[in-house]
Amino acid sequence: MLRRQLLVSHKEAAVVDPVEAEKVFDVANQHGVVLKFVLTTHHHWDHAGGNDKIKQLVPGIKVYGGSLDNVRGCTHQLQNGDTLSLGSHLNILALHTPCHTKGHISYYITGKDGEDPAVFTGDTLFYLHGTFEFRPNCWDLTLLTLSFRHKTLALTKRLFDGLEFIAGCGKFFEGTAEQMYQSLCVTLGSLPKPTRVYCGHEVQRFTVPHLLSVSVVYAELFEIFTMYACQHPVSTKYTVKNLQFASTVEPKNARIQQKLAWANGQRKAGLPTIPSTIEEEMETNPFMRVDLPELQGSIGCQSPVEALREIRQMKDNWRG
Repeated sequence: MLRRQLLVSHKEAAVVDPVEAEKVFDVANQHGVVLKFVLTTHHHWDHAGGNDKIKQLVPGIKVYGGSLDNVRGCTHQLQNGDTLSLGSHLNILALHTPCHTKGHISYYITGKDGEDPAVFTGDTLFYLHGTFEFRPNCWDLTLLTLSFRHKTLALTKRLFDGLEFIAGCGKFFEGTAEQMYQSLCVTLGSLPKPTRVYCGHEVQRFTVPHLLSVSVVYAELFEIFTMYACQHPVSTKYTVKNLQFASTVEPKNARIQQKLAWANGQRKAGLPTIPSTIEEEMETNPFMRVDLPELQGSIGCQSPVEALREIRQMKDNWRG
């Protein structure tokens, strides 16, 4: 499985968590863009494992990572609030979102005025259904391309090891519920509601024997979502499973039921369910709804942090 998130602006590119560096390098060459730097969300092998290789392929490339994380191949450490720019329009803000790892960084991307932003959350926030899962033996080049006026954002993603985000959150490997609350509900939760969310892991198999183009409502930033995918049985079970779990936490939440029905429809049609938005997560992700007194009371908790801890334990033990 591959994880590659390639941001391109005016022939300059940045890649998020390039585990399989050779394929990232090939995609960049095919698009005629120059790889300028790597954005690493955290030190786990399935995010930072390709950094050394991409440094060999692109001499002088900058590799960014959190100052509190031991990111493999890191050349430039980032702290909360540090900024970068790509091309003439893309601005990148580093957000320290610890808990999954102590130095985890999410990357908040903005373009021109009036364009909806995006955030790459690594393993802090997981979409209701995670990242795309493509079997490595069934494709040569599986590329997700988001084209917009003068820029192209190409996204390809690899399988992770079972963490969920959309309608979920990463496990508390190196932190506490207090830290996850701050990262998830305060830092990410305070981003503009239209912000598009690209999480670190989403499992999705597609059966798409031909080029599929889907229009995406993403202001002017991302106008067309063109997906090249290989023939493979469809399974969006992780999105559906996460929503099913969410419905056990809030059985009367109509938005969860609506999104579950939608996700099932996407699954049957072989279509993706990302990106999500911050607004959608605030409506359907139980981990981001722990400020609600009614949710706290329904699970026997008296504070947001206590509720977050309890829901994480419930999810770990859930066998739906």
